[in-house]
Amino acid sequence: MAFTLVSLNVPGTVIDELTIHSFEMGLYLTQVQCQGKTGFILQADLLQKGQHRPQRFKSVTEVLQLLDKAQVKNAVLLHQSAYDEMVGQGGKVDNSLRLVLI
Repeated sequence: MAFTLVSLNVPGTVIDELTIHSFEMGLYLTQVQCQGKTGFILQADLLQKGQHRPQRFKSVTEVLQLLDKAQVKNAVLLHQSAYDEMVGQGGKVDNSLRLVLI
């Protein structure tokens, strides 16, 4: 499902779950569960050209501010560290940090 900030940030929109994926270098991508459908927030200008690129955000605060008109029921920050892989422990262990925001 293709979501954009323009389509989501309107009064009456209910976002069941907002998952903000945290990546290195201050990059955040946002996944939305809304009306039984799940997908990432995409760049509206590129979506009109047929390109499906995720909207990039600079901070968690920016995401929440840009969705201030929508009702967000649950919001979480998800960060997956590559530390184990970097120190040579290549085992597949889920080291995800899931922080409840709302």
